[in-house]
Amino acid sequence: MGRTRFDVLFIGYFGFGNLGDELILGALATAIRRAVPDARLAALSGPQGLGEGPSRWVHAVPRSDGLAVRAALSSTRVACIGPGGIFQDATSLSSCAWYAFQTWRAAHRRARVVHVGQSLGPLNTPLGRGIARCALRMGQEIVLRDGPSVALAGDLGCEAHEGADLAWLLPTPDRAAAESRRRVGLAPRPWPRGNTSPAWWAQVAREVERRGLEPVWLPMAPDDARLAGEAERLTGRTREAPKPFESGEEALDSLVGCRAVIGMRLHSLVLGCLSGAEPMGVSYDPKIDGLLAGLGRTSVCDVMEPCSPEEIGERLDRAPDPVPWAAIDRQKELAGRSVEAVLRALEQAR
Repeated sequence: MGRTRFDVLFIGYFGFGNLGDELILGALATAIRRAVPDARLAALSGPQGLGEGPSRWVHAVPRSDGLAVRAALSSTRVACIGPGGIFQDATSLSSCAWYAFQTWRAAHRRARVVHVGQSLGPLNTPLGRGIARCALRMGQEIVLRDGPSVALAGDLGCEAHEGADLAWLLPTPDRAAAESRRRVGLAPRPWPRGNTSPAWWAQVAREVERRGLEPVWLPMAPDDARLAGEAERLTGRTREAPKPFESGEEALDSLVGCRAVIGMRLHSLVLGCLSGAEPMGVSYDPKIDGLLAGLGRTSVCDVMEPCSPEEIGERLDRAPDPVPWAAIDRQKELAGRSVEAVLRALEQAR
């Protein structure tokens, strides 16, 4: 390999305006720099560039610039595949193949490959399973963010260790700062199948209001904001249209005073837990169920099954049930395993 330009190159779904993916990249980069202050970090980035958090430590390599990507892959010590949910064929088989190809390119150029902070699946096609298997086998170490993903890796013949989502490493807000929890966070996302239309979310917002609580939209991406805006219009209220969060700090500020988060976005649930809100996940993907299972919880409903907003409202009638600190500390400990895997690879690559 030629002149080393980067110590770690992150390969994931970064630079596409999804706050959750920027949060986990920023959390992992910060943890690495805390352990190795002079570490040179880079990430393959989409057209919107890296978010406010990652950009402090991570150099953005445009995915659309083939020569820049090739140079980065050829001059990094460690290729970190993830964090995030990248090996799945529910939304796109071509995306799964793209990440596997970059994994192969990095391994072919003698970089040490580690898979960290990922959720695995759904993998519904034989081709998708085969692609994921090949990519995972190129890694020297695999740390996945939930138990179901670890089990799926085992089914594919790959040994993996259980970790947790990297967002758990974010600083924990002071729960005592919220004296009155009279708000409920709503975190929708567009999904082509199931029952969670704008009209459905508007009904959920009305159920929240019927209980004397304030619904607060938590858009983690531009598409979420558009869906939330349509739902807000259908409620008949005259509030300003929701805008996507630009930083984790802004999202956490919006969660102050929330007693619960009703969310399809995984990271809305993690941030809600850190803020002391009860996580009420709306399942559309195994990663939601995996996150909740790690907390000893289940989802309030599945998008593919009938689920009335009234049932969710009845759930709110119960006393709030935030995740205990001990469970959050355990998730932070598990998330640290991904950091340790990258640091081991970096030490071995020196």
